[in-house]
Amino acid sequence: MGRKATKQQLDTIYKSMGENISSMYPSLLSVLELYRVLGSIDEQSEGKRFWMDLLRVDYFVLFCHLDIVTAIRAEQRAETVWEKRIHLKYLNVIQTEIFKAMFGFGKAKHCLWKKFCNNGINIDEKDRTEIDALVADYSGTFLHTDSKDRRDFAIHYDFDPIKVYDFLCRLSEEEEMKQVSKFLEICHRLLELVYKISSEMHLPLGMPQIQDYSLWERLNFFPDKDNQLLLKTKSSLNSYCKTLDSIANSYRLPEIVGKKFGAENIISHVQPIRESIHPGMLLLFIYIDICCAVIAYFSSEHYIEKQLNLRHLNVIVYEGMKKMYGFKNSNTKGNNNNEKAQSAFWKDFLYPIIIGEGNDDWRNRALVIEKQLETLAYDSSINDEDLRNMSVHIREKNDSDYIPRFTDKLIKMNPLVEMNKALKFLKILPDVMRLDQEVANIRYTDIKRVQDQRNREMINKLENIRNIVLQSCRDEEVKESLNQSTEKLISLLKM
Repeated sequence: MGRKATKQQLDTIYKSMGENISSMYPSLLSVLELYRVLGSIDEQSEGKRFWMDLLRVDYFVLFCHLDIVTAIRAEQRAETVWEKRIHLKYLNVIQTEIFKAMFGFGKAKHCLWKKFCNNGINIDEKDRTEIDALVADYSGTFLHTDSKDRRDFAIHYDFDPIKVYDFLCRLSEEEEMKQVSKFLEICHRLLELVYKISSEMHLPLGMPQIQDYSLWERLNFFPDKDNQLLLKTKSSLNSYCKTLDSIANSYRLPEIVGKKFGAENIISHVQPIRESIHPGMLLLFIYIDICCAVIAYFSSEHYIEKQLNLRHLNVIVYEGMKKMYGFKNSNTKGNNNNEKAQSAFWKDFLYPIIIGEGNDDWRNRALVIEKQLETLAYDSSINDEDLRNMSVHIREKNDSDYIPRFTDKLIKMNPLVEMNKALKFLKILPDVMRLDQEVANIRYTDIKRVQDQRNREMINKLENIRNIVLQSCRDEEVKESLNQSTEKLISLLKM
């Protein structure tokens, strides 16, 4: 086991990654501009197709590297364990998406690497073999049986949030960094190959920027006077992380008690109560994710770094709304805006119970929250599935790349708009959490009522058995012992 890096070494790595951002971001913009120019030329030739695929490999790697470095730097700036976990989970998503697009899973018919290698232009067999070996080594450790679950937990959450909690708690900074180092080695070799081929064939990889993207850097600024929002967000994050840990410990308590006292069947009796915890945990995950994205945005040093963290914020709000409430229609290109049949905690669990069994005060609160959530569900800036898809995926289903179109949107993404909708959503969550607590109380009361009825039936049976035994027994000591034992059992059932 190697020694952990010192603070000085980590600071050096952090600074080096910042320098990578400074150099790779302009390179990405130049490559994308050249790709657009080539695409606009009305010519079909083998040379042009190869050149464009060469540029695609280049911008795949550059974009992916920027994304990974942004997540790692946010994780290194994190001040708490939970904040670190949230940023580590995104490394799973980034690697899965780029690997799927570049090298594919299974047969990999349409992956870029296979297309690039089989396009008729000779690629040095040694280069290809070395990269294939790195890919095989990487996929052997990263693409394990739960890699899809890890990726989905990081993006979609889950209707059983304890699975997400366990996944996040298992994340190891050391293991995740080992894995991402292997992945970055593949990226490095791909860039070397791209530059080698471009040099041999005298193909330029970029040109001077035509658009003045510095304009967007000046316009897209979110003012946070005296770091008030940042400090408030950090305070809220610490509080809600403690609450999450406390709820998870309560969820585990029946398992611990059952194992310790050999009463594993206790879990089945309290399972409805445990399940009532699920919405609260989901809400906490959403809240914590938003806080981490906001902190990462404000603490970023580079423009594209800020924008990539802003992209995370957009995805969190979209996925959080979808899981908690759902959307009334879809704002996806090519979709007829038909209403979607979606399962969501609010509509399927919280709201019906409060309306059906809550008192007038809680019903009125639920109606107010329902209107607020409905407004957000119709908000086209939140309900934008197309933006969500290009924020997560690298390639579209029609086998084209998101990166050129998304990078342009990413650069122009307005932090005032993104923060505003996130804060609107964040403002509602505490009210939904309080309502969820009342639902848990209602569920507990219902379960206790059923359990009390079962206990009364059990007490009647015990008393009947005692009376029958007492009538047939002549030994006074046995009678006394039976009476004492029965009374203890009845006392326990009445508790």
